[in-house]
Parts: sequence; structure tokens; C-alpha cells
Amino acid sequence: MNIAELKHNIDNNKIDNFYIFFGEEYYVIDTYINLIAKVAGLKLKHMDSIHSFINKLNNNNIFGLNYAYVVNGDISALNSETVLKLLKYNTSKHIVILVYDNIDKRTKAYTSNKDYIVEFEKMSDSVIQKHIIKDINLSKDNAARLCRRCNADYGRVKMCEQKLNILSKVNNIHDMDYIYECAVKDNVVPLVVSDVFLDFIDAVMDRDLYGSYFLYNVLKEYGTTELQIIAYLYNNFRTVLLIQSCGRGDNIPSRTGLSSYIINNNVGYVGRYYTGKIVNILKQLRYYEFAIKSGQIDIEFVMDSLLLDIFSEGSL
Repeated sequence: MNIAELKHNIDNNKIDNFYIFFGEEYYVIDTYINLIAKVAGLKLKHMDSIHSFINKLNNNNIFGLNYAYVVNGDISALNSETVLKLLKYNTSKHIVILVYDNIDKRTKAYTSNKDYIVEFEKMSDSVIQKHIIKDINLSKDNAARLCRRCNADYGRVKMCEQKLNILSKVNNIHDMDYIYECAVKDNVVPLVVSDVFLDFIDAVMDRDLYGSYFLYNVLKEYGTTELQIIAYLYNNFRTVLLIQSCGRGDNIPSRTGLSSYIINNNVGYVGRYYTGKIVNILKQLRYYEFAIKSGQIDIEFVMDSLLLDIFSEGSL
């Protein structure tokens, strides 16, 4: 299934009980997940693994408490024919959406479940620029500038569009190109420091305490959000955990579901943290993500607390 087919089905209120989403466009994936839940009239529930709720899939709740379950990165589910078959023939009113960064298209899991899989490929600069022009009516040149400033990250582009729309309404000015120029001048639409971000992630994964704090403060100056940092850290630690758990065996790509490119980029971090420590870090990252989204924690101190937890010698 491609994105166009998925959109057509949603527009026509044809919602399946099972989907597998993968790709780099996290914002677009989240958009479609929320749209599916809205059309189906279900609340979203993010889960760590299939096994935490799989026993509920054959039961229709008499109180109408059904959910759209979203599971990120559960490789064991993708590698189990039994689990995939159960999800495909789910007879309850629950919806299950498995989300992955990448899926090897040569595997049986991919070839046998093509009808349920949607790939969200990274959008090209030209496509993103067309969306910008359509969304906020920027000129072609400014749309290209905004795309470059956001490093062609569509999620960041949408955040900047929201800022520009707010500025337009507050100032009662409808010339979006003028609003954009003012926003750039006042650093409301900052440049993405992608190299600094990568250096920060590298410092954390390499247990460089002082480098991590220094680079984090640089990222704060450029408006990088805590949720973005947490998401990247989670993906990197989870990747290292998968590689590290394989030991020195062969066929790591087939055993983990990770591409050779991702493995090669992360293998240097293996052994920097004990496996148990990584598991606890992942739990803590999930906790901070939930606490931020639910307003249970002062966001100003989140990263200081998180980095202290990560670099502490004991378990979290």
C-alpha cells in the first residue's frame, strides 16, 4: 500500500485494523496515525511492545473502551509470523499500528505483508517547498529558504509555519513574505544546526559528559526542543541495544531488522554502556517524553535531569 492509497481509504472511511508504517517522515507518520484514530473514533495508546496487550485483540469491549494501539520499534513482532497473522486477522475493534525506522524489503515479513505496509519516504526539497507555498502562501524563493533553514525536515517546517501563522494573526498582517523576513531577522525561524545536533548525540552516546552539556546549551540557543532531543536519543540508544544484544554473531541486519548503514554508524557505541543501563535509559527517556507531553514536569529542567541520569554510574 502506498500513501495515496492510504489517504484514499481514510477519506472514504475505510479503516483497517492493522497497519505497518516505516520511514523517515516522522511528522507525516504521526499525522496519519492521528487521522486514523480520529476517523475510527478511537483513543491513541502508545505501547512498548505487542505482548503487553495482544491478549485483548480477540475481545470486543462491551463498554466501548477500544483503542488505536501504536507500537514503536518492536522487532520481535515483525519477526514473528504468528504475531503478524494474529494482527492481520484481528476481529476486535482495536486498531494496531506498528512503526519502524526501516524495514528490509528482502525479508519475508515485508513481502508477505505488503498490503498492510506503508513506506513514508523522505520528501524531496521541491515537494516540501510546494507544501510550504500551499500552506502559507510564501513566495517560491522564501519557500526554498525556509526549507533550507529547516534542513528539509518537514516536521520542523510545520512548526515554523505555525509560528508564522501566529505572527500574522497577532500583527494582523497577511503578507506572509514580510512576516517571514521579520521572523528570520528576529531569529524566530532559526537555522537548524544539524551538525551540532549530530555532535551532541555522538557526545552522549560516547559518554562525553562535558561535551554533551556544552552542545546541549548550543542547541537550546537555536531553539531545539527537548522532545526532539529525547526522540533522537531514544532511537540511537534503542539501535545500540539491538546491536549490542546480538553479541559477536553474524547476520546482525537480519537478526535486528536494521540496515547495514545504520549498524555501521552505531557499532562504535557498542560497549560504552552496559546493556542493563541502556534498557533503563530507554525507560527513562519514555518517562520524560510522557511527563513533558502531560505537563507533569518543568520542561526547563528536563535535560539537566536526563543527562545526569544517563551519565550516573549506577542504574536509573
